[in-house]
Amino acid sequence: MTAAPLSPTDRPLRVVQVRAEAEGVVALTLVDPRGAELPVWTPGAHVDLVLPSGLVRPYSLCGDTADRRS
Repeated sequence: MTAAPLSPTDRPLRVVQVRAEAEGVVALTLVDPRGAELPVWTPGAHVDLVLPSGLVRPYSLCGDTADRRS
């Protein structure tokens, strides 16, 4: 399997925290590696993480929508 090419809205992010929330469920804190603000989002939105292996994992976004840094 090969990874899909990046679209203009794709951007690399850094995982700075991983928390086990329940069996088989993790919460990730993501940041822009350059410190740039992240796009505005709304509760219920999702993001697809493309792993180095090419595997795509969807994650639901949650947290403080006013926090544009993580």
